[in-house]
Amino acid sequence: DEAKKHLVNAFRISRDHLVQISLQLTDKFQSVPNFCVLHAPYEADAQVCFLNKQKLIDLIITNDSDILLYYPTQVLFKFDPSTMLGDYVQQSDILTGIFAGLSLQQFRKICILSGCDYIESFKGVGLKTALKCLKQNDFDLQKTVSQIGKTHKNVYETENVYLQNFLKAEQCFQFQVVFNPKSSKMQNFELAKEEMPLCGQILADCEDVWFGSEAAKQKLAQFVANTDKVE
Repeated sequence: DEAKKHLVNAFRISRDHLVQISLQLTDKFQSVPNFCVLHAPYEADAQVCFLNKQKLIDLIITNDSDILLYYPTQVLFKFDPSTMLGDYVQQSDILTGIFAGLSLQQFRKICILSGCDYIESFKGVGLKTALKCLKQNDFDLQKTVSQIGKTHKNVYETENVYLQNFLKAEQCFQFQVVFNPKSSKMQNFELAKEEMPLCGQILADCEDVWFGSEAAKQKLAQFVANTDKVE
């Protein structure tokens, strides 16, 4: 455990590192139209999906399947720059197959129950088991967790602790704090009726946080303006 801790620290990227990287990228691609650098306030998944939702970007390239819980329009997984190929997923592909007929909220519950970035799953519980048990219990989370707990090991101390963490994970996917380039303000991914401190802090003065430089800020503003003209 100690060795793992030191290894993680060795690869830890600080905010200063991100600023330096964004400055270099902005400088290198300064002459490239519509190339912008934006720092996500919290989760990059939520940020890029919000940009996608706002029609500021068309395609997301990632290897993290958790991004599907934000319901993006187009994603390219396992992209190989040498071949320019990858696994392409459209929004219409997400709720198909074993997930056909489900709502996004139900799909999200299945994915969280099988394990995601915010919560560990019961030992041996994957997507199919999560789907089966939730359906058997009409997607009642408490009944489902009680059923699974009888045959699978809970990595948390008690069932209630797991349920609390599950609800937190669900909130994080729905209300993660993102930056809105159109308003130059922070907001929740889905508008919340009340403050959701668990999902991040919404700062009133945040422009300096998300841009590596004044040039990057101006370029993003121009990009947003051009996008609005196209719409």
